[in-house]
Amino acid sequence: EKGARIKTQHEDNATHLVKVLESWQTRSQYKQGGRTIREGTWMLALRILDDELWQEIRSGERTGFSVGGKANREPAAQDEQQ
Repeated sequence: EKGARIKTQHEDNATHLVKVLESWQTRSQYKQGGRTIREGTWMLALRILDDELWQEIRSGERTGFSVGGKANREPAAQDEQQ
Protein backbone atom coordinates (compact mmCIF):
# COMPACT_ATOMS: atom_id res chain seq x y z
CA GLU A 1 0.00 0.00 0.00
CA LYS A 2 2.81 2.44 0.73
CA GLY A 3 4.13 2.49 -2.84
CA ALA A 4 0.80 2.39 -4.67
CA ARG A 5 -0.44 5.32 -6.70
CA ILE A 6 -3.70 5.52 -8.62
CA LYS A 7 -4.52 8.26 -11.10
CA THR A 8 -7.58 9.02 -13.22
CA GLN A 9 -7.11 9.44 -16.95
CA HIS A 10 -3.29 9.10 -16.44
CA GLU A 11 -3.29 12.56 -14.84
CA ASP A 12 -5.06 13.43 -11.60
CA ASN A 13 -3.84 11.70 -8.44
CA ALA A 14 -6.80 9.77 -7.02
CA THR A 15 -4.97 7.61 -4.47
CA HIS A 16 -6.79 9.30 -1.58
CA LEU A 17 -10.16 9.06 -3.39
CA VAL A 18 -10.24 5.29 -3.87
CA LYS A 19 -9.53 2.11 -1.96
CA VAL A 20 -8.28 -1.09 -3.58
CA LEU A 21 -10.63 -3.93 -2.62
CA GLU A 22 -9.24 -6.71 -4.76
CA SER A 23 -6.53 -7.36 -7.35
CA TRP A 24 -6.38 -10.53 -9.48
CA GLN A 25 -5.58 -12.02 -12.86
CA THR A 26 -8.35 -13.69 -14.82
CA ARG A 27 -8.04 -17.47 -15.10
CA SER A 28 -9.98 -17.76 -18.35
CA GLN A 29 -11.37 -15.64 -21.15
CA TYR A 30 -14.92 -14.32 -20.74
CA LYS A 31 -17.29 -11.56 -21.84
CA GLN A 32 -18.27 -8.66 -19.61
CA GLY A 33 -20.28 -5.64 -20.68
CA GLY A 34 -19.93 -6.57 -24.34
CA ARG A 35 -16.13 -6.77 -24.11
CA THR A 36 -13.90 -9.82 -24.25
CA ILE A 37 -11.66 -10.12 -21.19
CA ARG A 38 -8.66 -12.29 -22.05
CA GLU A 39 -7.16 -14.92 -19.78
CA GLY A 40 -4.38 -13.40 -17.66
CA THR A 41 -5.82 -9.85 -17.69
CA TRP A 42 -5.03 -7.93 -14.51
CA MET A 43 -8.28 -6.85 -12.86
CA LEU A 44 -8.74 -4.37 -10.04
CA ALA A 45 -11.81 -3.75 -7.87
CA LEU A 46 -11.89 -0.25 -6.35
CA ARG A 47 -14.19 1.42 -3.85
CA ILE A 48 -14.73 5.05 -4.87
CA LEU A 49 -14.63 7.16 -1.70
CA ASP A 50 -15.38 10.53 -3.30
CA ASP A 51 -18.94 11.41 -4.40
CA GLU A 52 -17.76 13.83 -7.11
CA LEU A 53 -15.40 11.26 -8.65
CA TRP A 54 -18.17 8.63 -8.51
CA GLN A 55 -20.54 10.94 -10.43
CA GLU A 56 -17.82 11.62 -13.04
CA ILE A 57 -17.40 7.86 -13.51
CA ARG A 58 -21.14 7.23 -13.76
CA SER A 59 -21.58 10.04 -16.30
CA GLY A 60 -18.73 8.73 -18.47
CA GLU A 61 -16.58 11.82 -17.92
CA ARG A 62 -13.93 9.63 -16.21
CA THR A 63 -13.32 6.39 -18.07
CA GLY A 64 -10.14 4.93 -16.67
CA PHE A 65 -7.54 4.65 -13.96
CA SER A 66 -3.77 4.36 -14.12
CA VAL A 67 -2.16 2.18 -11.51
CA GLY A 68 1.49 2.47 -10.59
CA GLY A 69 3.73 1.44 -7.80
CA LYS A 70 7.27 0.92 -6.69
CA ALA A 71 9.07 -1.70 -4.69
CA ASN A 72 12.48 -2.48 -3.30
CA ARG A 73 14.27 -5.45 -4.78
CA GLU A 74 15.82 -7.83 -2.29
CA PRO A 75 17.99 -10.88 -3.00
CA ALA A 76 16.27 -14.22 -2.55
CA ALA A 77 17.12 -16.19 0.55
CA GLN A 78 19.44 -19.21 0.09
CA ASP A 79 16.55 -21.65 0.69
CA GLU A 80 14.48 -20.11 -2.12
CA GLN A 81 17.28 -20.23 -4.71
CA GLN A 82 17.58 -24.04 -4.66
